[in-house]
Amino acid sequence: MLSFRSHAGVEEGDEFVQEVSKLGNELGVDIETLVGSGRKPENVILSAAHNGDYDPLVMGVPFRSSEQRIYFGPRVREVLRGARCSVALVVPPQQSVRES
Repeated sequence: MLSFRSHAGVEEGDEFVQEVSKLGNELGVDIETLVGSGRKPENVILSAAHNGDYDPLVMGVPFRSSEQRIYFGPRVREVLRGARCSVALVVPPQQSVRES
C-alpha cells in the first residue's frame, strides 16, 4: 500500500498504513506499505509504482459528484494515464444527506 500526503501529513500517513497493514495481516494478505511526500503526489505515486513491484496499485479516492461522468480529479487521471500496472480505485462510502 502506498500512502502519499503533504510533508505535514507524513505521521498521519504512517498511522493510516499501519491500520491497513494490520487488517491485511488479520486477513492473511501480504501488504507492502510506503509513505511518501512531494509537491506533486501523482508523480511520487507513479515513481514508487514504477520502481517497485506493485500490481495492482490500489488508491483511495474521494467521490466527486458529476451528472455527465465519473471524475476523480486531475491527480488520479495522471496516475491512471501513467501507471504501468493495474490500478484499482476505492471510493469510501459517503454519508448521505438524510443521515446527517
